[in-house]
Amino acid sequence: MQETEDERLQREHEQLFHELRSIIPGVEVLFAFMLTVAFTERFERLTDVQRSVYYATFLCAGVAILLLLAPASFHRVRFRQDDKEVMLRLANVEAIAALVLISIAVAGTVFLITDLMFSSAAAMLVSALMWVGTGALWWGVPLTREAAERVD
Repeated sequence: MQETEDERLQREHEQLFHELRSIIPGVEVLFAFMLTVAFTERFERLTDVQRSVYYATFLCAGVAILLLLAPASFHRVRFRQDDKEVMLRLANVEAIAALVLISIAVAGTVFLITDLMFSSAAAMLVSALMWVGTGALWWGVPLTREAAERVD
């Protein structure tokens, strides 16, 4: 049985909001962690590099939250105005952009903690591995799958 356009939009809408509900709490926790770090005694002793990484990480997490919450805002503002297709297209781009920022924020957080515990060299290595691993799992696998489907 073929689904109608309205059924497809409803299904995709539900899938989108389920995905966002699973991502948002983690980003909120990361953002809250970043907020609290700035108010600790140890924050004053960060190096210039650590401060720069902290701020970039903090901004990435903050912008990711804005992007992840945008679809709900769009949905509320445009409620019952038959704009679900546009909202889904925008939300897809916003979610992908948010995931890019989250991957940077996670790698930045790993860098900061590793740098405080071990060394800058270890921090660079581990955070780079984290970011590459995230990229491989979050984008490499799906894009490779897409490419393989085109070949078949």
